Amino acid sequence: MPSTITVIKLDCLGRERLAYQGETVYADAGVTVVRCVWQAPKPFSVGPFTLDDGDLFMEHYYRGRRFNIMAVYSPAGRFKGAYCNITAPADIAPGHIRWRDWFLDLLVLPDGAAIELDRDEFEASALDADMRVQAEGAMRTLRQWLAQGRWPLDMAAAST
Repeated sequence: MPSTITVIKLDCLGRERLAYQGETVYADAGVTVVRCVWQAPKPFSVGPFTLDDGDLFMEHYYRGRRFNIMAVYSPAGRFKGAYCNITAPADIAPGHIRWRDWFLDLLVLPDGAAIELDRDEFEASALDADMRVQAEGAMRTLRQWLAQGRWPLDMAAAST
């Protein structure tokens, strides 16, 4: 049975930037998956990727990983892409998930094309050298998962 959870996005300094509700639809020792509905009065574009009111997010938060993956679907169920955030490991607790954004993102389109986003913000950020090394390692892992077709970056399965 799905349970309500609050997702809290923090900036790299730990300040709250966004909080919203979702439903936990799956959880085990390694990952928690949260279903959220995008609510916005007008479309929001990120490169070739546009979020529309009512889009469904299946957000994957990993214990011990330095990223999250948000598979995005239209209200009709069409796969729109996956937005991957490089982060500090998520704090997953009963009732909430808190994650700290490290700027660097990977947008994966339905055809499997991957576009790195916000490298300039990452380079200009206050992240220390160790955090930067960890972030680059997380980006390599995401690209490996995509090349291997590992869920949720299995574009063929996501698009059906």
